[in-house]
Amino acid sequence: MCIRDRLQAERDQGSGVATKATVQWAKTAEVNLKRTPGASGERRMDAHRNELLGEVFEVFDLSKEDGEADGISLDELWELGQARRELGQKKGAFTQKMAARLMERVGVGENGNITRNQFVSYFAANLPLDVAEFDRSVVNFKECALACVRKRQQAVKPEPEAEPEPEPEPEPEPETEPEPEA
Repeated sequence: MCIRDRLQAERDQGSGVATKATVQWAKTAEVNLKRTPGASGERRMDAHRNELLGEVFEVFDLSKEDGEADGISLDELWELGQARRELGQKKGAFTQKMAARLMERVGVGENGNITRNQFVSYFAANLPLDVAEFDRSVVNFKECALACVRKRQQAVKPEPEAEPEPEPEPEPEPETEPEPEA
């Protein structure tokens, strides 16, 4: 029975006023309906969230810059967590141990790294439902990944080769006057 029908049935049976219990049930059901995948418009919202989180995963998979694209490793996750703090997105320290615990919560694939599906599932369930807050988190995540990529590029950027100094031209030998013949 939908919310509207239940409230109307109760009104029809009694004094025309819904009981407090039914009103509370209706409010709870409405909130749950908004959070339930498949509810009106929610499929589009879930698909949009998943798409954005997939984009975040792609930029978080820092090793793909090296041609590996094998998911997010513990070191990459730690590096990303450090960058979030450096950018002021998060406060406090982010240790290797904290990164390992987060990896356990997210889950890892056969190679020990976080896969795209695991990443999307975890963050879809754990980031704010509010669209503006969610979008802000996505922007922050992307900024963080971009900062990591730049840092890596600077670390491997070869120093420009100095042009070899031209060799000095040999000094001309002093001309000597021929000695008169005797």
